[in-house]
Amino acid sequence: MKHRLLSIFAFGMMSLMSVATFGQRKTDVLDRGLIAVKTTEGVYCSWRIPAEEYYDVEYNLYRNGVKVNEKPLSVSNYVVAGGSETDTYTVKAVVKGVEEVEESKPASVWKNSWLDVKMNHGDLKSTYIPNDACLADVDGDGELEILLKFDNQSDASQFYNRDGYEGEYAIMEIYKLDGTKLWWIDLGPNMADFQNNEQNIVAFDWDEDGNAEVVMRAADGTKIHTAKGETIVIGDPTKNYRWNTDGDKGQWFVHDGAEFLLYLNGETGEVYDQMDYPLRRLEEGEGTGDAALEKAWGDGYGHRSTKHFFGAPFLDGKHASIFLARGIYTRHKMVALDVDRTTHKLSERWR
Repeated sequence: MKHRLLSIFAFGMMSLMSVATFGQRKTDVLDRGLIAVKTTEGVYCSWRIPAEEYYDVEYNLYRNGVKVNEKPLSVSNYVVAGGSETDTYTVKAVVKGVEEVEESKPASVWKNSWLDVKMNHGDLKSTYIPNDACLADVDGDGELEILLKFDNQSDASQFYNRDGYEGEYAIMEIYKLDGTKLWWIDLGPNMADFQNNEQNIVAFDWDEDGNAEVVMRAADGTKIHTAKGETIVIGDPTKNYRWNTDGDKGQWFVHDGAEFLLYLNGETGEVYDQMDYPLRRLEEGEGTGDAALEKAWGDGYGHRSTKHFFGAPFLDGKHASIFLARGIYTRHKMVALDVDRTTHKLSERWR
């Protein structure tokens, strides 16, 4: 993931006074993302327009090296009549009437209107159902990777037994669009699977090195299987705070034990920084247990306290921070963290 400098100009007026502010921030440099899809009307081609190409830029589309449009295109899509599934397409930008030499990566024609990305769970025996996903360029090649959370359906059907389904729990996996799995995470027994509240993973290039990093919440026993073949165990793997709900899955939430915030190398899964989770379930002096949870959150079983929200806002207008929020209905906790782009250490901006 390279970067472009995107200029931001804001102009405000109050009565006879005007104020102008100017700032720059880095934005991701993705490739054209050109796709070609076979349709009943021909081959539909679509590509990206980066922010800095908004003005004075048009496009030429090529099939097998031959231009198909008569005049430069001011839009980012075009239907090519005829053609076959063996054709290859490319795009070139036309800047102020002059075509650039560089062309996009070639795109072959999809037979269907979707891209089929094969999942690979290795030796795991459970049935895994794809759930929430985040997209980011974690390896800097200009293409988006998929960070995907999987529900363990086998575990759920067993009512989330203490030892999981054959020792297996929910997982997260990082895939390239060609189906290559870069690395994966075993969330362990203490990251609740029900309603997908406790499992969040987001990626963004906070350190501005061209590769997106990953932020996630973890618990005792979470295991990261890195791209280098290493296994990183978070917290105490002997701890297991699961409890049996006698079939009532609607009341199953883990609300005991340690919680951690992980800041990871997005390409490999290696840990840049690890800390106690900065938004605690219960603050100092609020007590412990279900009664304290009930008093603090309005329920005693952990539903409201296990809602998590992540983001990457530009709070200073130039560099992205990490934003975390916790809780719904009766209570909301929020914190913003800044990233030291040299050491990869996190520091609190506000809460």
